[in-house]
Amino acid sequence: MRPLAILVLILLGFGPAGCATVPEEEILPPRINLSDLRIIESNGFEQQVELDLRLSNPNNFNIDLEGLSFVLEVNGSHFADGQSSAEVTLPRLGDAKVPVTATTTILDLVRQILLLGTNKEAITFRIEGFAYVSTGFGARRVPFETDGSLKLRPETEDDRTYVPI
Repeated sequence: MRPLAILVLILLGFGPAGCATVPEEEILPPRINLSDLRIIESNGFEQQVELDLRLSNPNNFNIDLEGLSFVLEVNGSHFADGQSSAEVTLPRLGDAKVPVTATTTILDLVRQILLLGTNKEAITFRIEGFAYVSTGFGARRVPFETDGSLKLRPETEDDRTYVPI
């Protein structure tokens, strides 16, 4: 065989092993938690809010995120839609904080303000969407969803009930 043909066969045989990545079905979705929310811009009927999301990687390998898209519900009602094209590497079994921008309407914002008057203990939230994970062969859309709550006031001694033993 000619040397060029041998080289081509070697490259074809070993080339894919050099590009090996984690099989897509083994990628566990990142856990997403709401860390902070700020209103940054108001234009008539539309409001821009900035969310700080804490993304946790439950995998035993780094995840390279190419972006996120999500819907945020607050107290059981739609609140905002958002996306981010921020590229972030989540360390294996680690986390990172990512600021993202979302859009809400004045009606959704007013509804949440009115609901705050009826529930003074905590705000419940649900974030549902997709993380775009780099796989070496393009981005894979990995679904995620998280439910949580944020206390509106710190716990005080009066809030605790002491039961003697």
